[in-house]
Amino acid sequence: MKKFLFTFAMLLALGAGCTANVNVDPDNDQANNGGNYDDVMLAELDDLIFVASPIINEDIESPVTVTGQARGTWFFEASFPVKVYDANNQLLGTGVAQAQGEWMTEEFVPFTATVTFSTPSTATGKIVLEKDNPSGLPENDNSLIVPVKF
Repeated sequence: MKKFLFTFAMLLALGAGCTANVNVDPDNDQANNGGNYDDVMLAELDDLIFVASPIINEDIESPVTVTGQARGTWFFEASFPVKVYDANNQLLGTGVAQAQGEWMTEEFVPFTATVTFSTPSTATGKIVLEKDNPSGLPENDNSLIVPVKF
């Protein structure tokens, strides 16, 4: 019985340190699906990708430069799509994030993308970083949403 209680206590202690990442609500300034780095809200997803710039709810204008790091598995042929939407889900612009290093790895690889977008009709929107999925299979789809302001 003591061994069971010890094992249960250890599992409980380990579980307390686990967190779940969820998509960010663009209407909530306190929302964050990532971590707090030097009091700056960064967007990240399940230890797969994080965006260093722009930060969550940052004011952006066209063209916007998006930088961060993603696991090599997020890329295909060293790139992945980046899209800008307004709050009405109207697509404003698309771009391509390019790996800034060797992408054929499971480690993090720096990326940068520049997206030119049309004038938004809303004050807020989002940047969507899509995992490149050449297979087209829905189970391989993934994306990170970064809420922004215009």
